[in-house]
Amino acid sequence: MVKEISDKYVVKNDLTLLSTIERYIAFAPQIKNKKTGSIGLKSATVIRYEFLKKIYGEYKIKEEKNILIDCFKISDIDEFTSFLLHEKKYSVGTVGKTISQLKTVLHKAIRDGYPASNSIKFIEHFGLSKQELILNTLNFENLNIKILCAKTTFKKFMENNASWSLYRPASF
Repeated sequence: MVKEISDKYVVKNDLTLLSTIERYIAFAPQIKNKKTGSIGLKSATVIRYEFLKKIYGEYKIKEEKNILIDCFKISDIDEFTSFLLHEKKYSVGTVGKTISQLKTVLHKAIRDGYPASNSIKFIEHFGLSKQELILNTLNFENLNIKILCAKTTFKKFMENNASWSLYRPASF
């Protein structure tokens, strides 16, 4: 009974992390981009914040934990990070970006006048080191081979399917 009453009080006052994420998404069309000066978040960015909302909702239900923005500890963020890495099996890059978004949401709450824990200063984003990043590059030779293989496969497909022969391009 105490939990139900406290949940109602907390949700009503918008002090939960989930309600803070929802508020950030709701104001996405009015948020100013500091780098470009444009107004409104891009749709792909909004989708990432929707993802944050979804996975935090899963965490909240599974762990029965409702993080409050005014009194969370860095250990709460560490537990959420551990949940994402070990239970959900997300990559280091995805988890690092998610934690970075969480910090952005909390900074926006502070700018909007909501009280937030001083632990926000200790939230650090992370990712793969430069040595761990693997970049796959293709040169023109690789591209030409891939195009030739695709043309050959398509040509064989067209020849083997008589019904398609009427639509075969002249270049094949």
